Amino acid sequence: MPQRYEFDAIAGTFVEFGDSWTRGEMLRFSELEGPQYFAFLASKMVAVSLPLGDGETLSDPAQFVAKLDDVDMRAFYWLMTLPALEYGRIGRLGESTGRQWLKSYVQTQEAMTLTAPSSS
Repeated sequence: MPQRYEFDAIAGTFVEFGDSWTRGEMLRFSELEGPQYFAFLASKMVAVSLPLGDGETLSDPAQFVAKLDDVDMRAFYWLMTLPALEYGRIGRLGESTGRQWLKSYVQTQEAMTLTAPSSS
């Protein structure tokens, strides 16, 4: 499920990221910088509404890199806090499945321990 982040300081400002990251992207994320970093962010955006300095609004993720230097600085600095949040969110997507599996596994082991024959 995509995650939408809204910037309360400027009404109507938001970025929405999708859930699709590959294992390789997760591994290389910390190495990205400059144009590659911003192109990567753009590739993960599914919707965007960022104010530009000329009063217009960037609403097409495909135009993010081309319009990057025109983004209002308040929105830009807010936006730069989001990739770390997204990285963490994506890394936790499988946690609930893992917890369910672990609970099932532990319950199975407890049942086997309780029914094991005694050595007396």
